[in-house]
Amino acid sequence: MPRKTRIEVLRLAERGAGHPDATTDTAAVQYAQMVLEPPSFPYTPAFQFVVGLALFGVALLAGDAFLHWTAGIGGGLGMLLALYSWDQIRDARKILSVPRTTHTPEAS
Repeated sequence: MPRKTRIEVLRLAERGAGHPDATTDTAAVQYAQMVLEPPSFPYTPAFQFVVGLALFGVALLAGDAFLHWTAGIGGGLGMLLALYSWDQIRDARKILSVPRTTHTPEAS
């Protein structure tokens, strides 16, 4: 889905509306459900953030230059990954909070 469409889906969700295109709206809902599924690995964003913060702390205390840089970069990336994951979860909750109605064809 193009970036412009993703931004449009989120703006509409913030206003409490789904996307007018049914295919786009369905794709957004399926993506949001996928984001909110329990992870297949036990590393939640909070765990990622704590490990990243710990690595960053090790980097500050490290005497060796190589350890200083690798722990610092790894810690920073770990914290950024956690923040990105939290952002995705927040957006998924916005998308799923929109009330949707399913239209089924009437039997004749």
